[in-house]
Amino acid sequence: MRFFSLVIPGLTASTLVLPMLTIAQGHPEMPAQAKTRQEFHDYLDADWKRWMELYPEFATSVGYPGQNRRWTDDSPRGIATRKGQLDESIKKLRAIDRNALPASEQVNHELYRELLGKEEEGIPTQSRVIFLPNSGLKPSLDLAKHGIFTTVVADGLKGKADNYGYEPDGVITVDEMVKYFKTNLPALARKNGKTEEEKGQQPIVLEGHTSDFVLDLNPAITAMSKKRSEAFEKVATNSNLPKEVVEEGRNLLQRMPKLEAQQEMRKAFQKLADGKIEAAQFTKERDAILASTKLSLDAAAQYARHVIGAADTVTQAVAIGLAGCSIEDFTGDSANPIYDIGLATERVAAAAEAAHRDGDFVLTARAENHLHGIADLADTITRLRRYSEAGADVLYAPALSSIDDIRAVVTAVDKLSCQRQLRYGSAAEREESLEDPHRLHLS
Repeated sequence: MRFFSLVIPGLTASTLVLPMLTIAQGHPEMPAQAKTRQEFHDYLDADWKRWMELYPEFATSVGYPGQNRRWTDDSPRGIATRKGQLDESIKKLRAIDRNALPASEQVNHELYRELLGKEEEGIPTQSRVIFLPNSGLKPSLDLAKHGIFTTVVADGLKGKADNYGYEPDGVITVDEMVKYFKTNLPALARKNGKTEEEKGQQPIVLEGHTSDFVLDLNPAITAMSKKRSEAFEKVATNSNLPKEVVEEGRNLLQRMPKLEAQQEMRKAFQKLADGKIEAAQFTKERDAILASTKLSLDAAAQYARHVIGAADTVTQAVAIGLAGCSIEDFTGDSANPIYDIGLATERVAAAAEAAHRDGDFVLTARAENHLHGIADLADTITRLRRYSEAGADVLYAPALSSIDDIRAVVTAVDKLSCQRQLRYGSAAEREESLEDPHRLHLS
């Protein structure tokens, strides 16, 4: 089935996750249901082809063949053609009797009808993420108990996806789930696949969310998190902490923040709640953390010049219609060629926010240590990971010449630009690419 997918709205995960999981469990169905299900699957296959041909850039990004040299036709005629094909697709979907489908497929019917309805109305489908096990061109891998798709999604929602920051916080967010899904499905395919195609299965995630909303709670951490929050409330009351500090503590203890300074602040609140420090010592630590976040005039000017400047450049690139750009961590100063990792990450974060504000602009973040004579592989990997977390769509580390270094980076980091060659070729082709650094960089 091409559209074997999980659609998560920005409300709750459980209402849609469980019905989707029943697809992979193979519940028995009546002959009439099987006939209607096949009709529905044939329709989805045909409509997938429609999407690929109407949006060739997306088709190329997911490995769909035959679309590499085409672009979306945004002329009046092209827009009219898409509208006509959409109307025809909706008519065909309505002609399929939803009530004649098995229960799990009825969920798919409803979700796909809603998706087409948003397209019909010209409304972006916000706060939704669609997870696909592959491009739909080949079957998805089956494991011993469930399909690989079901296994990864279920494990992630049970708590394994709760891995952002220095520890699980008890909350599984959509960004955490996306990262877990993209990382673990390919790893599981490589481990369990019996053929080259099975080992090379790559997932696809269609992201349309505007915030990092919560999908579910991590049951292994939730109880401890609740206990700590209750302890903090008692300490806050007994210590007469100011209201704004109490509110800050509540927010930080409930959910892992993204900024390093805020993570350090969270640790301070945790120590206070756990009775490891008194209120007076906590106040000193908090003041020190706040002081470390304040910029001097020179630092503020540098921030404006380098960080805000990066965002402005991307904003202008989006405005004139470019499809993407790259942001490097090279300073332009040969004596001090690479930005401090903190400032470099802030540049990527600011650029990513500008890139993703209104569309599908692709931002590539470059870690250029090796290009400028700094052979620090560990730092390069750390930078690539930080840039990924900051929102870069593609990561690139130019000038890696050692095959061992290339293997280390490919293993440690996702979103690499070199993975386009690794992603869609056969296992032999992927190995050949890995053995040829020049081919790897150019792919």
